[in-house]
Amino acid sequence: MLDMDANKRQIQQTFLGFDFNRVKEYPLPIMIVLLKEETTARQFKEFLLQKPSLTTRDVNLILTYLCQVDFQDAELLL
Repeated sequence: MLDMDANKRQIQQTFLGFDFNRVKEYPLPIMIVLLKEETTARQFKEFLLQKPSLTTRDVNLILTYLCQVDFQDAELLL
């Protein structure tokens, strides 16, 4: 159901202006939803890449993201 165009538009609207730091509260369920929409997924990845220093929770978030993309993101693996 999340792959339907209408739902992808709703996902994009929901995450418009979203503070991605809030993903840390429930990383897996939120990430499953936000990664279904390409623009939102790209914004989230940029959020992760722009971290100047990483906390333990940031590393956990990156690992959760990498698990969802089958560790196929070379930028975040570096």
